[in-house]
Amino acid sequence: MISDLCKQLDSSPTANHLVEHWSRILTDRGFNEFAHGAPVGARGFVRVGGALIAWTNTDDFERRGIRIVGAHTDSPGLHIKHNPFTEIYNMQQIGVEIYGGPLLNSWLDRDLGIAGVVYDRAGKSTLVRTERAVARIPQLAIHLDRDNHLLVKMQAASCNPSDIAFIQGGYNIFKSVPCVPGFEGTGIIAAVGAGLSADHWIGKRVSCFTQEDSDGTWAEYLIIKPGQLIQIDEALTIDQAACFFINPFTAFGLFETAIQRKAQAIVINAAGSRVSDVLFALAKKNHIKTIGIVRRQQTMESLIKKGFDKVLLTSGESFDENLRIVMQEFDSCVVYDAVGGEQTGIIANCLPANTEIVVYGGLSGKPVSGIDSMQLIFKKLTVSGFNLNEWMNIAEPAKIEQTKNTLTSMIVSEEIKIPINIHISIDEIVKGIRSYLGAMSDGKMLIHF
Repeated sequence: MISDLCKQLDSSPTANHLVEHWSRILTDRGFNEFAHGAPVGARGFVRVGGALIAWTNTDDFERRGIRIVGAHTDSPGLHIKHNPFTEIYNMQQIGVEIYGGPLLNSWLDRDLGIAGVVYDRAGKSTLVRTERAVARIPQLAIHLDRDNHLLVKMQAASCNPSDIAFIQGGYNIFKSVPCVPGFEGTGIIAAVGAGLSADHWIGKRVSCFTQEDSDGTWAEYLIIKPGQLIQIDEALTIDQAACFFINPFTAFGLFETAIQRKAQAIVINAAGSRVSDVLFALAKKNHIKTIGIVRRQQTMESLIKKGFDKVLLTSGESFDENLRIVMQEFDSCVVYDAVGGEQTGIIANCLPANTEIVVYGGLSGKPVSGIDSMQLIFKKLTVSGFNLNEWMNIAEPAKIEQTKNTLTSMIVSEEIKIPINIHISIDEIVKGIRSYLGAMSDGKMLIHF
């Protein structure tokens, strides 16, 4: 009995195939297929499409009565739609619809064939089924049942100092572990959750930024909200798009302070960084002087060659005195500090009146210290912080769009250049980080998928 059931299941992918299977069994057991207009025999059957009726007659049925046994020939599943074929990324897609109440998970992530009835132009029907798997319904992300989320097929993701600080536990972003690191990257929208338009999103190139308590960008696929990404211009390369969010948008947000204060100069601590690259380009575009502060002689020489108006070494014996002398040339300036620690205090104590220090990083790993209270009282020194997440949350959509367009134009025209020093695959991350830690000033690390 079990073997007969298995044989029936194997030979009956559709109701029509099941009817064909039982028609052969009935014929082998002496039943005759009923022909229209012919007399009804004692043992016979009739079939129409996926329906089958079989009967046996006895001479004393009036005494014994009639017994009827019924069963489904069909079963819940997925049916191919009319006009089902579409193509995306050189992959043929077949549209399907639910029939009945199937357990959908049993259809996902497995090889599938196609079976059914084909009708020719004369109306003749032929049962067909593929002898091998020809299709698959991938369950790319089980948690895409969350409303208003997107699935991004990642192309590349960057490694920033903030990523290193997060991995080391020294960043003020906390996630449930285990989790995938990575705060930014680029990719193509592959699927949408409920509440979002597939026609609008699928296939769009995007740059992503996420610091929520969820997996990050260092993965082949990323689940993200629409507010955590921007659609990017086709003129941007994958490398440029992978680095488009954190550094360029941070620099743009920081630079607003210089514009608001009508600063004559900006001072950039850790001027060999990628944020500094963008700040320098924005300052040059707005005719604002640039003063760089760095640790290494090699970086100093590079920045002078690049066009910085002044570059100071923190390792020099008279760094603070040199900074005071430089600051005397300007009535107004803004300081951008990515280092923190006691160095912030040393810089603060050399600044002229009405200066603002904007702290946007903590590379020293130490709290800001050493600021002379007299600077705060009598010179009205201001110390503030910048957080890209907060800036993004309060910025109007038109502001985000304007920022995107400005930065895109400057990157495409090469006014902004973000050097990439290390390119790795996803299975080379540990090796790549080791190299990156020793050469952060030389350029970013990109992970390619």
